[in-house]
Amino acid sequence: PENSPSTSPYFDHPLHKKDLYSICFAITFKEPVNGNNLVFGNDFDHPVRDILPPGFNAALRIVQWTLDPGLDGDVYADKPYLYSPALASWDLFRIGDKMRKSDEVPTLHDEVIEEGSYSEDAANVRQKFNIPETAMGRRKHFQDEANRKEFEFEPGRMYVADFGNPYLAFEGQ
Repeated sequence: PENSPSTSPYFDHPLHKKDLYSICFAITFKEPVNGNNLVFGNDFDHPVRDILPPGFNAALRIVQWTLDPGLDGDVYADKPYLYSPALASWDLFRIGDKMRKSDEVPTLHDEVIEEGSYSEDAANVRQKFNIPETAMGRRKHFQDEANRKEFEFEPGRMYVADFGNPYLAFEGQ
């Protein structure tokens, strides 16, 4: 919106100084969800092939080779999409506490998301599934399908993710 600020203090934090955007969210599942069954990405109702920059396919292959081997999709289709296993693609992932139905859903507006856990109980979940403490370590760990299949998002537990990077800008979109 026109009255929105041009930036946020979020991007002054050392983790996000180079990011051009950030999508942060908290999610709590009602049922167990296997870590291999949750994907994150984009899809479109219309073709985008005519607006992709030259060399996009080569850039996509580099991303798949260096950053996200699980990335899959077809950007040249009539209904293009790109998806990746969520646990391996989110830039930052934080495990929270179990929530009761009466708990208020937290807002993330003023919080800088960091890799890790919110409490000792949540840290025990990371430890139970041998999830490395660093974002890079966690992403690499979950590039292995067996590790994703072993992990289960627990019903009622809050999980927080941040996805952003310095490679994609939305100006004029």
